[in-house]
Amino acid sequence: IGGMVRTAPFVAALFLVTALSLAGIPPLSGFISKFALVQAGIEGGHLAVIAVSLVVSLLTVFSMMRIWMGAFWSPPEDLATAKPLRWSSGASRALMIAPTALLVACSLAIAVAAGPLYSLSERTARDLLDRDAYIGEVLGP
Repeated sequence: IGGMVRTAPFVAALFLVTALSLAGIPPLSGFISKFALVQAGIEGGHLAVIAVSLVVSLLTVFSMMRIWMGAFWSPPEDLATAKPLRWSSGASRALMIAPTALLVACSLAIAVAAGPLYSLSERTARDLLDRDAYIGEVLGP
């Protein structure tokens, strides 16, 4: 595939947003989790966790941009057999755009609700680490 930015520009923009979120670019949802991981690494003195998470973020940005450039901006590899993307109907366009738009909407919703979700995650982690409270709830006093 290649050159899809001309035939499906909205899909190209949606893919870019999801790729940047996956890589942890602010203010998207992936950044919130990367930030929490780095913050926990700093608090715990785990420099290896911080280094690995930042290197993985850089590698993810690199790979996502290569995919995006290849799929949307580069010319098709075989120009002789390349066919432009033709939308046979509005339904086929919707089938391509709707799942990607839903993913972007979920990613943006997670970023907007990051505070409450982070608090819920912290409470859940604390509860999971406190075995006695769990045993007391299940077996009774």
